[in-house]
This record gives sequence, structure tokens and C-alpha cells, in this order.
Amino acid sequence: QDWREQHADVYDTILAASLGEQNDGQVYLASHACLWLRVLQEYELQEASPFFPWLDALPREFATAVEFDDFELSCLPPFVKYLANVDRGHYSEFLALRPQLTGLLSEETLQDEELLRWAFNVVVTRARASPGDSGEAEIIPLSDMMNHAYNANADPQYDDDGNVHVVATQDINQGNTALCKCYGQPLNPSRFMSTYGFFDVAPPVTYAKFMPD
Repeated sequence: QDWREQHADVYDTILAASLGEQNDGQVYLASHACLWLRVLQEYELQEASPFFPWLDALPREFATAVEFDDFELSCLPPFVKYLANVDRGHYSEFLALRPQLTGLLSEETLQDEELLRWAFNVVVTRARASPGDSGEAEIIPLSDMMNHAYNANADPQYDDDGNVHVVATQDINQGNTALCKCYGQPLNPSRFMSTYGFFDVAPPVTYAKFMPD
């Protein structure tokens, strides 16, 4: 919130670029764009960033929609391909913001498309809707490292002071049981393939889809 207040003019610029008018799973795209900018700013700080240990632990490569080549796109089922193209369109809109970000990011960063795409992947695979109906998005470092399970055994939650706790949602046996959270829409394998690059085969049922010509 402090960062948002310090960069209110940037947020207004992003909203003026019409990103705020688009709704992505009840999370404003403008909020994702602000997170994208924040990740890039912290990346530029390297070890001077308080988030450096988290950034250094993030994946270097992703298997998401913006990484698919033309052949891989041609192999996707129709609805997965549609969702993938939506994400790719969002990335193109983020790139179009670069002239407004001069002075907030170095010219080297603004021209490094591999880095820009990596930061975009960090946001789309790790951001979640903020509590309430604000339409904002947030990334909670460390809890974002939890794997997905459709029958998740844990959930990150806020206390009254704004602190985040990972709360067990069912009994967890001691030993090698992993803590897993649900990434949302657990019965929608198409979204998982386009956004995260994997199909979740665990749910007993999934959505049926019909795409008319």
C-alpha cells in the first residue's frame, strides 16, 4: 500500500492506458501491471532489495502462454488457445506501457524483453486477488511458493493486523505431507495449462467446454 501511494501517478497512468477497464478473473489488469513494475524495480536493486532472497529463489524459466511458440500454440485445444492468446495480449499491453515507465526503470531493463517477460510470468503465476471486492491483486512472498492441489490442505489468510498466516484447512499428518493451496478454479484445466503450463489431473471431474465455430 505504501508503494502504491508513492507511485500514485504511475497507477493513474496505467489506468489512463485503459488497462483498468479490463477485468481478469476479478483482478484489475492495472493492478497486475503495477506488480509487474514493482518486481522489475526490486530486480534492478539486486541484493539491495529486501525481496532479493525471494527473487533469487524464483524459477528462471516458465512454461506459460507467453512462452509458447507457434507450433505449441497450434497444438492447444481451442479454449486453452483462446486463454493463451488473452495472456499474450495482456503482455503486449504491458510492453506498450514502456514509454510511461521511463525514469522508473532503467533503459537497459526497458529494452530487455527476456527480463520483461520473466517479470510478467512471475506476476501472472503468483498474483492472487486481494481480500474483499477491491479488484486489486497481490503477491505474498514465500506463500506463493506453495504448490497447487484441488483439495488444498492450507490457505494463506490475514489476521486483524494485516499479517499473513498459512492456516491448515484440514488435518495434516506429520511427515512428508506437503502444504498445498488452491490456485483457484480447480475444475478448469484449460486455465491451468494457459496460465501455469500444466494440467491438473487430480480432480475427479472437470468443466466441459463447447467452442462454436
